[in-house]
Amino acid sequence: MSQPFDVVVVPDFSGRASLGFEARMLYFLASWIESSGAMGHYPLHLACIGEPPATVRTLAARAGAILSQHAPAPAALGVYANKLRGFEAPLQTERLLLVDADILVMGDLTSLVDQVPPDAIAAAPSHSAIILPEMWRELYARLALSPPAATMPDFHRTLDMAPLAPGSGLYPSVNSGVLLAPRRGPLHALWLEHLAVLGEYRPAWTPRLAPLDMLVGDEPALATALHVLRGQGVAIATLPDRYNGRWRHLYRRAPRMDELALFHMTSSFGHGATLPEKLAPRAPDYQKKLARRYYKRWLRHSTSHARDAVTHLAPALLELRRLAPRLQRLYDRHIRDVVGA
Repeated sequence: MSQPFDVVVVPDFSGRASLGFEARMLYFLASWIESSGAMGHYPLHLACIGEPPATVRTLAARAGAILSQHAPAPAALGVYANKLRGFEAPLQTERLLLVDADILVMGDLTSLVDQVPPDAIAAAPSHSAIILPEMWRELYARLALSPPAATMPDFHRTLDMAPLAPGSGLYPSVNSGVLLAPRRGPLHALWLEHLAVLGEYRPAWTPRLAPLDMLVGDEPALATALHVLRGQGVAIATLPDRYNGRWRHLYRRAPRMDELALFHMTSSFGHGATLPEKLAPRAPDYQKKLARRYYKRWLRHSTSHARDAVTHLAPALLELRRLAPRLQRLYDRHIRDVVGA
């Protein structure tokens, strides 16, 4: 059997978003119990920012998860830097799979261990511009780096994510929602260093990006850190799509929902003001975000709005409807009694 890896999630129970993180963690843990299959011998960690609530502690115990508590990242690094506390969890293997809190486990992950070389860092490409081109240029210059020659396509212009010729696409970036990496490698320290530099620009860039539905998160710093490491000969691999299913895959209908091992429900479980409201077993926030992204981004470049709505948006929303019974099952089997509903 191949050497397993630690699976690490970093929920933030220290601030105003704690209720949303509680709901996300309950669904993540329920999905782990329901779908992880042979993952039982893979260590699962919740590297908690702040004190985890009793509901999470109860379901974590049922999932066999190891809980640790960590201080928030320095404010200058931004809230997304909390994710890097995952490297500080009491890991038991030589690799960690660092996943966002808004992830659902859809199937067994054990095959991933043989798809990525043991010394490689693996992540999936982003689907669009993370920050504006001039911001990328400024960031690379501030880090004294030459920008990468390779570019990536903008998913809002094409469903084909094949690499483009130099200079004809976007600055390459990767999605940090699911990341497989060696625990002792140089990524952790370098990513933090680049986050500190990125933080210098956050006050000026955020007002410019907010109207565009963009933000200064952790991904630009991850992209520049990986660029440096690639130049140093560190192996960088592409994470197979089924291990980080996102809204663009619903548009493409590849992979299909039933083919995914992990599904990244961006901004899910944010509806409502109470825990029962947030735990309602449905996915309205994700559906709204899927539609909002379509209207705000895809339609800017579409040559036929009606055709694209029928070809891409409608099938994606129908595919997403298949998630509702899964959420209901997770709620009924694993969550209802924990929250006393």
